[in-house]
Amino acid sequence: YVVRIDAENNRVIAGEREHLMQDVAHADRINVLVDEKYKKGERLLGKIRSTHEPAECIIENASSNAFDVKFSSTQEAITPGQHVVLYTKEGQVVAGGVLKKA
Repeated sequence: YVVRIDAENNRVIAGEREHLMQDVAHADRINVLVDEKYKKGERLLGKIRSTHEPAECIIENASSNAFDVKFSSTQEAITPGQHVVLYTKEGQVVAGGVLKKA
């Protein structure tokens, strides 16, 4: 599995599937739709791909241009450039952003 791309040094880093697993996601270029739910400590559901199941997470940092979330279980392939969307348990979209490097 491709674990990381080091474009600066023209290298592709390969590893085992378990090396793809992470529990923290960092996003920027965000869009907030529900201000009152977009705050540090808020427990939400996060989805890192359209085909992934939403997973429980908590907002660790929230600013006007970036957020960090910690998932309650590890997620496969949290990949820079992809999107992450945060939802309430009722399915309301709270915020979204573009994943960036950890």
